[in-house]
Amino acid sequence: MHDWDDDSCVRFLSNCRDAMAPDGRILVLEIIMPTHTGDHFAKAIDLEMLVDTGKGRERTRHEYEALFAQAGLRIHKTIPIAITTIFELEGTQ
Repeated sequence: MHDWDDDSCVRFLSNCRDAMAPDGRILVLEIIMPTHTGDHFAKAIDLEMLVDTGKGRERTRHEYEALFAQAGLRIHKTIPIAITTIFELEGTQ
C-alpha cells in the first residue's frame, strides 16, 4: 500500500473485501510510520515513496485504520514482525 495514494488503496481494498468469503480475512504487510519526531527508518522510506511514485507514502496506524474503514474493513489483529506489521483485516458487515 505504501506505493499507492489513498483513493487507490481504498479501491483495491474494497475490491478485496467484496471478493472475500463472509468469514474471510485480508492480510496487509506494511511498515507503520511512528508519530514521534525522532529518527526512524520509516521516514526515509516515506521520502523514497514520494520521490519514486509521486503519491505513495508510509502511514501511521491511525491512517491505516481510516483507510481500512473507508474500504469496509477493520483490524482483527496485528502481528509485529521485524520492521513491519501484519494487519489481519475482517469485514465490518
